[in-house]
Formats: sequence, C-alpha cells, structure tokens
Amino acid sequence: MPCDVGSTIVGVIYLAVGATLRGQSRIALWFGAIVPAIGGTLAITRFMTSHADPVFVFFRIAAHVVVISTCIRLLLRRRTATQQT
Repeated sequence: MPCDVGSTIVGVIYLAVGATLRGQSRIALWFGAIVPAIGGTLAITRFMTSHADPVFVFFRIAAHVVVISTCIRLLLRRRTATQQT
C-alpha cells in the first residue's frame, strides 16, 4: 500500500510537469529535465536494491531519458535563438 501512495504522488507530479510543458516556458523545460532525472535515478536505485522486472525498468528509464533529452534540446535551442537576435 505505501508503494501505491508513492507512485500516485509521483504520477501527480509528472502530470503537473507534463501540463506545464505544453506552454514550453523555460521553467517548465527545466522541471521537465530535472524531475525525470530524479525519477530515473530513483528507478535505477530501486532496480539495484530490489527484484524489479528488468524489462519494465529498462522502458521506464528509457522514457526518462527521452523526456530529459528533449527538454534539454529545447532549452538549448531556445538559448541559441535568443542569442542570435
């Protein structure tokens, strides 16, 4: 049961981050990079300390990597666009 509560809280946080990413503000992009990085680190830690399904953990970490890299790419693109003007 406590794991379900933790997963629910993380899901609500991810939902909030996803909702703010629709506007693509700088702060939303930073949260979109930082929050999944924390989640990915915790997923790796959990995988190493428990007997979680490796396939599930792989896809979970892969999803985090995609979100993090996309947000960082958008941040860098936005930075270069503002420097060129």
